[in-house]
Amino acid sequence: MSYDIYLKKDDELVRVPPFSGGGIQQVEPIRFADGIEYAEIPNEEAWINVTWNYGAHFREHLGEEGIVGLDGKTGAETAKALQAGADALGTEKYTGPWYTWQVSAILGGNIPMEYQGWTTEELNNPDNWDEVSVLIGKGLVYDTGGYWAPMPGNAGWVLALLAHWAKNNPDAVWEVHT
Repeated sequence: MSYDIYLKKDDELVRVPPFSGGGIQQVEPIRFADGIEYAEIPNEEAWINVTWNYGAHFREHLGEEGIVGLDGKTGAETAKALQAGADALGTEKYTGPWYTWQVSAILGGNIPMEYQGWTTEELNNPDNWDEVSVLIGKGLVYDTGGYWAPMPGNAGWVLALLAHWAKNNPDAVWEVHT
């Protein structure tokens, strides 16, 4: 599940500097002085798809509605809150592992009884990694990569990108789909 976040003016996506982000594409980014990473293979429209895994961080820093609360507001109305959230969370992306169950293990009922009910938090607790490595060996768990981890820096990076767009497009309006 994810959020699709758009910034539009006159019902058209605004143009932004090329960037790399969300779970959409894997490209080598270039870091500019403002801390935002821009891609050589560009997405130049103000649209990003972001995992729901960051939702708790968004709600903590943007209010009860989280990122969905941007919907219908302008860049000018949201830039300060987005930047404050980014500043509080930091923007260093998590690059470590993030373990989750294989869908086939869940649907096929192949999860051993002693691990049924384990959440992603339990799979990602370093105290459990010896057991997790056995589950990986059995093909029941896999590393989805750092993007999916609900870490502060991952959520902060998204908020920093959105703040950058908002500051540069104060009259544009957010559209958020879940």
